Amino acid sequence: MLPRSKRANFQIQCVISSEAGLVRYRFERGSIQMNENAAFVDEIYEKVKSCPNFDEHFRGKEVIIVLDNAPAHSQTEERVTDNDDLVLLRLAPYSRM
Repeated sequence: MLPRSKRANFQIQCVISSEAGLVRYRFERGSIQMNENAAFVDEIYEKVKSCPNFDEHFRGKEVIIVLDNAPAHSQTEERVTDNDDLVLLRLAPYSRM
C-alpha cells in the first residue's frame, strides 16, 4: 500500500442546474488536464443546449458555467469552443459558496 501522498488522485466533476438537477458528471483518476476540462465544458454546453427544458424555458438565454480556481480551470476560456451564448464565471479565490 502506498503512503497517502503517493496514491492516485480521484477527481469528480459535476454540473447541477437549479432547473434540471444533475446535468452531467464524470470521474477521473489522476489530475484533470486543461484540455480535458475544456472538452468537459464543451460537453456541458452541448448537453444543456440539447435539453428540452432549456429549449422550452430558456431559448435565447446564455448558458452560464461557474468555475472555481482549480489549476485545470486556469485556461478554460482560451480552450473552449467559442459560443456567443456561453458565459464562464469564476469564483473569487476563496468562496464559502
